[in-house]
Amino acid sequence: MVTLPKKWVREMGLRQSSEITIERSGNKSLVITVENTAVPTERREVALHVAESLSTDSLVRKIVSFYLLGYNLINIKSEMNSLNTLQRNAIKNVVRKYLIGTEIVVDSNEGILLQVLLGYSSISVDSALRRMLLISTSMHREAIQALGAFNRDLPRTISERDDEIDRFRLFITRQLNTSVDQGIFKDIGFESTDLLGYSQIVIILEKVADMACRIALEVSHVEGTPERQVCEKLSEMSEHALKLLDMSLLALFKRDHVAADEVLEKTNSIGELKDRLITKIEEGRQSTDRVISIMNYLEETCDYAKDISEIVLDMTAEKSVRKEIGKDLAEPIVAGLA
Repeated sequence: MVTLPKKWVREMGLRQSSEITIERSGNKSLVITVENTAVPTERREVALHVAESLSTDSLVRKIVSFYLLGYNLINIKSEMNSLNTLQRNAIKNVVRKYLIGTEIVVDSNEGILLQVLLGYSSISVDSALRRMLLISTSMHREAIQALGAFNRDLPRTISERDDEIDRFRLFITRQLNTSVDQGIFKDIGFESTDLLGYSQIVIILEKVADMACRIALEVSHVEGTPERQVCEKLSEMSEHALKLLDMSLLALFKRDHVAADEVLEKTNSIGELKDRLITKIEEGRQSTDRVISIMNYLEETCDYAKDISEIVLDMTAEKSVRKEIGKDLAEPIVAGLA
Protein backbone atom coordinates (compact mmCIF):
# COMPACT_ATOMS: atom_id res chain seq x y z
CA MET A 1 0.00 0.00 0.00
CA VAL A 2 1.23 3.49 -0.89
CA THR A 3 -0.21 6.62 0.71
CA LEU A 4 -0.19 9.69 -1.52
CA PRO A 5 -0.12 13.31 -0.31
CA LYS A 6 -3.66 14.75 -0.34
CA LYS A 7 -2.57 18.09 -1.84
CA TRP A 8 -0.80 16.38 -4.73
CA VAL A 9 -3.78 14.09 -5.38
CA ARG A 10 -6.07 17.11 -5.66
CA GLU A 11 -3.65 19.00 -7.90
CA MET A 12 -3.47 16.01 -10.26
CA GLY A 13 -7.27 15.64 -10.30
CA LEU A 14 -7.10 12.03 -9.10
CA ARG A 15 -10.19 10.17 -7.96
CA GLN A 16 -11.06 6.63 -6.94
CA SER A 17 -10.00 4.17 -9.68
CA SER A 18 -7.66 6.71 -11.29
CA GLU A 19 -4.58 4.98 -12.74
CA ILE A 20 -1.02 5.77 -11.73
CA THR A 21 2.28 4.09 -12.56
CA ILE A 22 5.04 3.42 -10.04
CA GLU A 23 8.47 2.84 -11.54
CA ARG A 24 11.89 2.31 -10.09
CA SER A 25 14.34 5.15 -10.76
CA GLY A 26 17.88 4.31 -9.75
CA ASN A 27 18.59 2.16 -6.71
CA LYS A 28 16.78 4.15 -4.04
CA SER A 29 13.91 6.03 -5.71
CA LEU A 30 10.42 5.35 -7.03
CA VAL A 31 8.70 7.61 -9.56
CA ILE A 32 4.90 7.95 -9.44
CA THR A 33 3.37 9.04 -12.74
CA VAL A 34 -0.24 10.03 -13.39
CA GLU A 35 -1.79 8.03 -16.23
CA ASN A 36 -4.73 8.97 -18.48
CA THR A 37 -5.36 12.21 -16.63
CA ALA A 38 -5.06 15.73 -17.97
CA VAL A 39 -2.67 17.35 -15.50
CA PRO A 40 -3.34 21.07 -15.21
CA THR A 41 -0.50 23.29 -16.40
CA GLU A 42 1.20 24.98 -13.49
CA ARG A 43 1.07 28.76 -13.55
CA ARG A 44 4.56 29.96 -12.69
CA GLU A 45 4.95 33.71 -12.45
CA VAL A 46 7.89 35.88 -11.49
CA ALA A 47 8.20 39.64 -11.11
CA LEU A 48 11.35 41.32 -12.38
CA HIS A 49 11.86 44.83 -10.98
CA VAL A 50 14.10 46.88 -13.27
CA ALA A 51 16.13 49.81 -12.01
CA GLU A 52 16.71 52.68 -14.43
CA SER A 53 20.47 52.11 -14.15
CA LEU A 54 20.21 48.41 -15.11
CA SER A 55 22.08 47.76 -18.36
CA THR A 56 20.26 46.18 -21.27
CA ASP A 57 22.71 43.23 -21.31
CA SER A 58 22.01 42.49 -17.66
CA LEU A 59 18.25 42.82 -18.25
CA VAL A 60 18.38 40.36 -21.15
CA ARG A 61 20.38 37.86 -19.09
CA LYS A 62 17.80 37.99 -16.29
CA ILE A 63 14.89 37.43 -18.70
CA VAL A 64 16.66 34.49 -20.35
CA SER A 65 17.42 32.98 -16.93
CA PHE A 66 13.75 33.08 -15.90
CA TYR A 67 12.79 31.57 -19.26
CA LEU A 68 15.26 28.72 -18.74
CA LEU A 69 13.96 28.12 -15.22
CA GLY A 70 10.52 27.35 -16.64
CA TYR A 71 8.51 30.45 -15.72
CA ASN A 72 5.57 30.96 -18.07
CA LEU A 73 4.76 34.51 -16.90
CA ILE A 74 7.55 37.07 -16.56
CA ASN A 75 6.26 40.40 -15.28
CA ILE A 76 8.86 43.10 -15.98
CA LYS A 77 8.23 46.24 -13.96
CA SER A 78 10.17 49.49 -13.76
CA GLU A 79 11.13 50.79 -10.33
CA MET A 80 10.64 54.30 -11.73
CA ASN A 81 7.20 53.41 -13.18
CA SER A 82 8.53 53.64 -16.72
CA LEU A 83 11.01 51.50 -18.69
CA ASN A 84 13.44 53.55 -20.73
CA THR A 85 13.58 53.16 -24.51
CA LEU A 86 16.76 51.05 -24.54
CA GLN A 87 15.36 48.61 -21.96
CA ARG A 88 12.05 48.32 -23.79
CA ASN A 89 13.78 47.64 -27.13
CA ALA A 90 16.08 45.07 -25.53
CA ILE A 91 13.08 43.16 -24.11
CA LYS A 92 11.31 43.09 -27.47
CA ASN A 93 14.50 42.03 -29.26
CA VAL A 94 15.26 39.09 -26.97
CA VAL A 95 11.67 37.86 -27.22
CA ARG A 96 11.71 38.08 -31.02
CA LYS A 97 15.14 36.54 -31.57
CA TYR A 98 15.63 33.94 -28.85
CA LEU A 99 12.60 32.92 -26.77
CA ILE A 100 10.52 30.33 -28.62
CA GLY A 101 6.81 30.44 -27.80
CA THR A 102 7.05 33.71 -25.87
CA GLU A 103 4.75 36.64 -26.53
CA ILE A 104 4.35 40.14 -25.11
CA VAL A 105 0.77 40.08 -23.76
CA VAL A 106 0.88 43.42 -21.91
CA ASP A 107 2.92 46.47 -22.94
CA SER A 108 2.31 49.58 -20.84
CA ASN A 109 4.27 52.51 -19.46
CA GLU A 110 4.72 50.69 -16.16
CA GLY A 111 6.14 47.50 -17.62
CA ILE A 112 5.87 44.50 -19.94
CA LEU A 113 4.32 41.10 -19.29
CA LEU A 114 5.80 38.11 -21.13
CA GLN A 115 3.94 34.81 -21.44
CA VAL A 116 5.34 31.51 -22.67
CA LEU A 117 2.49 29.96 -24.65
CA LEU A 118 4.08 26.70 -25.79
CA GLY A 119 3.34 23.57 -23.78
CA TYR A 120 5.42 20.39 -23.66
CA SER A 121 3.48 18.68 -26.43
CA SER A 122 3.86 21.60 -28.86
CA ILE A 123 7.49 20.91 -29.77
CA SER A 124 9.24 17.81 -28.49
CA VAL A 125 12.87 17.89 -27.44
CA ASP A 126 13.76 15.45 -30.22
CA SER A 127 12.03 17.68 -32.79
CA ALA A 128 14.00 20.69 -31.56
CA LEU A 129 17.23 18.70 -31.81
CA ARG A 130 16.36 17.69 -35.37
CA ARG A 131 15.79 21.33 -36.23
CA MET A 132 19.17 22.28 -34.76
CA LEU A 133 20.83 19.56 -36.83
CA LEU A 134 19.09 20.60 -40.06
CA ILE A 135 20.08 24.25 -39.62
CA SER A 136 23.69 23.38 -38.75
CA THR A 137 24.16 20.99 -41.66
CA SER A 138 22.62 23.49 -44.05
CA MET A 139 25.07 26.16 -42.83
CA HIS A 140 28.00 23.77 -43.40
CA ARG A 141 26.95 22.81 -46.91
CA GLU A 142 26.32 26.36 -48.06
CA ALA A 143 29.70 27.49 -46.76
CA ILE A 144 31.54 24.74 -48.65
CA GLN A 145 29.50 25.37 -51.82
CA ALA A 146 30.31 29.08 -51.60
CA LEU A 147 34.02 28.23 -51.63
CA GLY A 148 33.86 26.46 -54.98
CA ALA A 149 31.47 28.99 -56.53
CA PHE A 150 33.60 31.95 -55.44
CA ASN A 151 30.58 33.38 -53.61
CA ARG A 152 31.94 35.53 -50.79
CA ASP A 153 28.61 37.13 -49.89
CA LEU A 154 26.77 33.95 -48.89
CA PRO A 155 29.04 33.05 -45.93
CA ARG A 156 28.24 36.38 -44.28
CA THR A 157 24.56 35.47 -44.21
CA ILE A 158 25.22 32.04 -42.72
CA SER A 159 26.10 33.45 -39.30
CA GLU A 160 22.68 35.08 -39.12
CA ARG A 161 21.10 31.63 -38.81
CA ASP A 162 23.15 31.02 -35.69
CA ASP A 163 20.44 32.96 -33.82
CA GLU A 164 17.98 30.20 -34.72
CA ILE A 165 20.34 27.65 -33.19
CA ASP A 166 20.43 29.71 -29.98
CA ARG A 167 16.62 29.82 -29.93
CA PHE A 168 16.32 26.04 -29.98
CA ARG A 169 19.16 25.60 -27.48
CA LEU A 170 17.38 27.85 -24.98
CA PHE A 171 14.05 26.11 -25.61
CA ILE A 172 15.49 22.62 -25.05
CA THR A 173 17.32 23.76 -21.91
CA ARG A 174 14.04 25.19 -20.59
CA GLN A 175 12.25 21.89 -21.26
CA LEU A 176 14.96 19.88 -19.52
CA ASN A 177 15.06 22.19 -16.50
CA THR A 178 11.29 22.12 -16.11
CA SER A 179 11.17 18.35 -16.43
CA VAL A 180 13.58 18.08 -13.50
CA ASP A 181 11.60 20.56 -11.44
CA GLN A 182 8.21 18.95 -12.06
CA GLY A 183 9.23 15.34 -12.66
CA ILE A 184 7.55 15.09 -16.07
CA PHE A 185 10.18 13.10 -17.94
CA LYS A 186 7.66 10.99 -19.86
CA ASP A 187 5.83 14.09 -21.06
CA ILE A 188 8.91 15.15 -23.07
CA GLY A 189 9.66 11.66 -24.31
CA PHE A 190 12.55 10.19 -22.30
CA GLU A 191 13.72 8.90 -18.95
CA SER A 192 15.26 10.89 -16.11
CA THR A 193 18.61 9.17 -16.71
CA ASP A 194 18.75 10.75 -20.19
CA LEU A 195 18.82 14.34 -18.91
CA LEU A 196 22.59 14.71 -18.66
CA GLY A 197 23.14 13.18 -22.09
CA TYR A 198 20.62 15.47 -23.74
CA SER A 199 22.13 18.53 -22.05
CA GLN A 200 25.55 17.61 -23.43
CA ILE A 201 24.22 16.94 -26.94
CA VAL A 202 22.49 20.34 -27.08
CA ILE A 203 25.82 22.01 -26.34
CA ILE A 204 27.56 19.91 -28.98
CA LEU A 205 25.03 20.85 -31.67
CA GLU A 206 25.52 24.50 -30.81
CA LYS A 207 29.26 23.99 -31.34
CA VAL A 208 28.54 22.37 -34.71
CA ALA A 209 26.75 25.56 -35.80
CA ASP A 210 29.63 27.67 -34.44
CA MET A 211 32.01 25.57 -36.53
CA ALA A 212 29.92 26.29 -39.63
CA CYS A 213 30.23 30.01 -38.89
CA ARG A 214 34.02 29.67 -38.61
CA ILE A 215 34.14 27.83 -41.94
CA ALA A 216 32.04 30.59 -43.51
CA LEU A 217 34.42 33.22 -42.15
CA GLU A 218 37.43 31.41 -43.59
CA VAL A 219 35.68 31.03 -46.95
CA SER A 220 35.00 34.76 -47.08
CA HIS A 221 38.75 35.45 -46.79
CA VAL A 222 40.01 32.91 -49.31
CA GLU A 223 41.77 34.64 -52.19
CA GLY A 224 40.48 33.45 -55.54
CA THR A 225 38.90 30.04 -56.15
CA PRO A 226 40.77 26.95 -54.90
CA GLU A 227 41.54 24.27 -57.46
CA ARG A 228 38.61 22.07 -58.40
CA GLN A 229 40.07 18.89 -56.90
CA VAL A 230 40.74 20.66 -53.59
CA CYS A 231 37.13 21.86 -53.48
CA GLU A 232 35.92 18.35 -54.25
CA LYS A 233 37.98 16.84 -51.42
CA LEU A 234 36.72 19.49 -48.98
CA SER A 235 33.15 18.74 -50.05
CA GLU A 236 33.81 15.02 -49.57
CA MET A 237 35.09 15.63 -46.04
CA SER A 238 32.12 17.86 -45.29
CA GLU A 239 29.54 15.33 -46.46
CA HIS A 240 31.26 12.56 -44.52
CA ALA A 241 31.18 14.59 -41.29
CA LEU A 242 27.56 15.65 -41.79
CA LYS A 243 26.48 12.08 -42.55
CA LEU A 244 28.05 10.90 -39.30
CA LEU A 245 26.28 13.69 -37.40
CA ASP A 246 22.97 12.58 -38.88
CA MET A 247 23.68 8.95 -38.00
CA SER A 248 24.63 9.84 -34.43
CA LEU A 249 21.37 11.78 -33.89
CA LEU A 250 19.36 8.94 -35.41
CA ALA A 251 21.04 6.53 -33.00
CA LEU A 252 20.00 8.85 -30.16
CA PHE A 253 16.36 9.02 -31.24
CA LYS A 254 16.18 5.24 -31.67
CA ARG A 255 18.27 4.53 -28.56
CA ASP A 256 20.33 2.28 -30.83
CA HIS A 257 23.54 1.14 -29.13
CA VAL A 258 24.77 -0.74 -32.22
CA ALA A 259 24.23 2.23 -34.55
CA ALA A 260 26.13 4.56 -32.20
CA ASP A 261 29.03 2.12 -32.14
CA GLU A 262 28.97 2.00 -35.94
CA VAL A 263 29.36 5.78 -36.10
CA LEU A 264 32.44 5.57 -33.90
CA GLU A 265 33.95 3.01 -36.26
CA LYS A 266 33.34 5.25 -39.28
CA THR A 267 34.83 8.37 -37.69
CA ASN A 268 38.28 6.88 -38.18
CA SER A 269 37.95 7.20 -41.97
CA ILE A 270 38.06 11.00 -41.74
CA GLY A 271 41.84 10.66 -41.43
CA GLU A 272 42.06 9.05 -44.87
CA LEU A 273 39.99 11.84 -46.44
CA LYS A 274 42.22 14.40 -44.76
CA ASP A 275 45.37 12.76 -46.12
CA ARG A 276 43.97 12.82 -49.66
CA LEU A 277 43.10 16.49 -49.32
CA ILE A 278 46.57 17.36 -48.03
CA THR A 279 48.05 15.59 -51.06
CA LYS A 280 45.95 17.74 -53.42
CA ILE A 281 46.87 20.89 -51.50
CA GLU A 282 50.57 20.11 -51.77
CA GLU A 283 50.23 19.54 -55.52
CA GLY A 284 48.70 23.00 -56.02
CA ARG A 285 50.38 26.40 -56.08
CA GLN A 286 47.81 28.59 -54.33
CA SER A 287 47.88 29.98 -50.80
CA THR A 288 46.56 27.21 -48.58
CA ASP A 289 46.33 28.62 -45.03
CA ARG A 290 42.57 29.24 -45.22
CA VAL A 291 41.91 25.88 -46.88
CA ILE A 292 43.86 24.05 -44.15
CA SER A 293 41.84 25.86 -41.49
CA ILE A 294 38.59 24.77 -43.17
CA MET A 295 39.91 21.20 -43.32
CA ASN A 296 40.66 21.24 -39.59
CA TYR A 297 37.18 22.62 -38.82
CA LEU A 298 35.62 19.77 -40.79
CA GLU A 299 37.69 17.29 -38.82
CA GLU A 300 36.40 18.86 -35.59
CA THR A 301 32.84 18.54 -36.89
CA CYS A 302 33.45 14.84 -37.34
CA ASP A 303 34.72 14.71 -33.75
CA TYR A 304 31.40 16.18 -32.60
CA ALA A 305 29.57 13.26 -34.23
CA LYS A 306 31.91 10.98 -32.31
CA ASP A 307 31.12 12.80 -29.05
CA ILE A 308 27.36 12.43 -29.59
CA SER A 309 27.74 8.72 -30.34
CA GLU A 310 29.76 8.17 -27.19
CA ILE A 311 27.00 9.84 -25.17
CA VAL A 312 24.41 7.58 -26.85
CA LEU A 313 26.53 4.55 -25.94
CA ASP A 314 26.53 5.65 -22.31
CA MET A 315 22.77 6.21 -22.37
CA THR A 316 22.04 2.80 -23.90
CA ALA A 317 24.76 0.66 -22.32
CA GLU A 318 22.58 -0.77 -19.55
CA LYS A 319 19.76 -1.54 -21.97
CA SER A 320 22.09 -3.34 -24.36
CA VAL A 321 23.55 -5.43 -21.53
CA ARG A 322 20.08 -6.44 -20.39
CA LYS A 323 19.28 -7.65 -23.90
CA GLU A 324 22.44 -9.73 -24.03
CA ILE A 325 21.78 -11.20 -20.58
CA GLY A 326 18.22 -12.05 -21.56
CA LYS A 327 19.44 -13.72 -24.72
CA ASP A 328 22.06 -15.76 -22.84
CA LEU A 329 19.51 -16.91 -20.26
CA ALA A 330 16.95 -17.90 -22.89
CA GLU A 331 19.21 -20.10 -24.99
CA PRO A 332 19.97 -22.85 -22.41
CA ILE A 333 16.27 -23.12 -21.51
CA VAL A 334 15.29 -23.70 -25.12
CA ALA A 335 18.07 -26.25 -25.53
CA GLY A 336 16.96 -28.07 -22.38
CA LEU A 337 13.38 -28.31 -23.56
CA ALA A 338 14.56 -29.71 -26.87
